[in-house]
Amino acid sequence: MTPRPRMTRPPPSSRTRRKRLAAWLEQPVLVMPGLRTMIRTAARAYRIRRPAPLPLSEEELSAIRTPLYLVLGKRSLLVHPQRQVERVPRLVPGARVEIIADTGHVPQIDHAEEINSRMLNFVASVD
Repeated sequence: MTPRPRMTRPPPSSRTRRKRLAAWLEQPVLVMPGLRTMIRTAARAYRIRRPAPLPLSEEELSAIRTPLYLVLGKRSLLVHPQRQVERVPRLVPGARVEIIADTGHVPQIDHAEEINSRMLNFVASVD
């Protein structure tokens, strides 16, 4: 008995892979050409300062006396959002920290209208 030939699908195109990856990572920048171009341009122009800046120490954070509103993307690859939710309000009296669920490190780009509205509400609550 001869085995039946196995049906194979062609590999997905790079566009299809990018869409799947964007959905999985919740990163719309991967599928929005304008944002991709902007990020690519910024990355090419970026020059790392030596030494790279370090996160603020607990002492430096404790010295902040101005109203502080920190908005973080849940899928940020550069900072750990949950740690900052616990750390910042403990060290900066009155600080407000929020995590935006379906975004990465740049919620102000991914959800500009929502972030603008939240910032305006914060500023109004401080005045």
